[in-house]
Amino acid sequence: MTTPKAAGASILNATIHELTNGRWFADLELDTNTAPSRSIVIDLGDGVTFVGTVARADTTHGKARARVVAGVDGLGLTVTAKAYRQVTMGVVLDDLALDTGETISSETALRSTYTQLWHRSRGSGGNALRAIVAHLGATWRFHRDGQLWIGTDTWPALEADGVELEHHEGEGWVLYAPHGGPTVRPGYTVDGRRVDAVVTLLRGSSLTQRALYRRSGSAPVLDRLRNGLAEIVNALLGRSSDSRARWDYLPLYPCTVDAQAGDGTLDLRPDDAVISGSGLSGVPLKTGLPGWAVEVPAGTRVLLGFEAGDPARPYALLWEHEGDVSTLIYDGGSQAVARVGDTTGSGWMLFDPAVPTIYLAPDLGGTPGAYVPVLTFAGPPPPGTPGTFLAGVITSGNTKLLA
Repeated sequence: MTTPKAAGASILNATIHELTNGRWFADLELDTNTAPSRSIVIDLGDGVTFVGTVARADTTHGKARARVVAGVDGLGLTVTAKAYRQVTMGVVLDDLALDTGETISSETALRSTYTQLWHRSRGSGGNALRAIVAHLGATWRFHRDGQLWIGTDTWPALEADGVELEHHEGEGWVLYAPHGGPTVRPGYTVDGRRVDAVVTLLRGSSLTQRALYRRSGSAPVLDRLRNGLAEIVNALLGRSSDSRARWDYLPLYPCTVDAQAGDGTLDLRPDDAVISGSGLSGVPLKTGLPGWAVEVPAGTRVLLGFEAGDPARPYALLWEHEGDVSTLIYDGGSQAVARVGDTTGSGWMLFDPAVPTIYLAPDLGGTPGAYVPVLTFAGPPPPGTPGTFLAGVITSGNTKLLA
C-alpha cells in the first residue's frame, strides 16, 4: 500500500466515519507542523480518495490535527426563504446546490418529481435538505468524491477485498483488513449484510474497516430507539426530528395579499423574513365553511400556515378586517342575495273588461291563460292600466354576497 497523504503531508493516523444517511467526516493526524485549511483530498492509496473541507485544525508537537467533513461544508450555511410553484424537485435541489456550494448528484427519477407548491424557510442548508429528502421519501449522504447523493437505497452487492478479522453478530459489526484500499462502503450488501456505517481506521501502516450492519430482527427495535433519542434531542433544540414538521412550518404567519388569481388562490407577502423571501404564489384560501368561496382585494391581511408542517402544503385563512372582502360566493352561485329592505317588483296585472276582476301572473313570463284571479269587485274596477308592474319580484340585493 502506498503512503497515505493529505494536504501534501503523510497521514500518521486517521479515523473516517461513513454513514448511510448523512455526511462522512474524518479525524486526521498529519506529519507536518502546518495546519491544513479549507479544501483537502485524503489519499489512502490504491485509487481511494476522500474529497472534503477542513472544519477545524491545529498543530502540536510538530504534528497537525484536522477534522475534515465531506463536500464544501455548505450545509451549515444559512439559506434564504424561497417559494416555488409548479416545478420539479430538481429545480429545488439545483437552487439548494447553488446556495450552499455543494455538488448534488441525485437520482433522475427523484429530480423529475413534480410539486404544485414548495416552500423553503430561511435556515441552514442542512434543514432545507432534510425537508426535501423527507418529502421525497429518500436517503442522502456524501460520496467519497465530495458529491451529495440523494436517492433510494437498492443495496447492491459489494465484495469485501480483504480478510475478516472479527465478527460480532450480537452487536452487528464485522472487522475487515483490506488487501489494498478501503473497499467497504455503506449502502451496499457485503457478505449478505446491509452495511449502514463504516469506520475506517488507519494507524501507521495498519488499515482496518469496521462495517456496522443491522440484523433483520433488531432493525425495528434500533429504529425506534434511534427515533426516540432523536425526538428528545430535537425537542431540546426546539425542532422536530421529522423535517417536514420543523418548527418553521408550525406557526401561523401574518401576510398581506398581493393579488388573487382566477382560481381563487392568493399571492402572499409574509411579514416574517424567515418565511417570506420573495413571497408565495398560488396559496389556497380556506374559508372554514363548506361550499363558500371568497374573493379578497389586494392589501387584505390573512394568516399563512402549512398543513401538517409540510412545506408543500401552504394555505391561507382568517383575514383580519370585516370589510376586506370583494365577494362571498355560495355553491358557485352568481345572483345577488336579497335582504330586508331591498327593493322588489311584481308580476304583471290585467283587468278583465267584462268582469271587474284583477288577474296577477305568477311570473313575468306568464300567459293570459296562466293568470290567477286575485280580486273581484262588485262595481267597476279601480283606476288602472293593464300591464302595470306591481310588487312581487326581488329586483335588488347585496352584490358582494352571491348564491
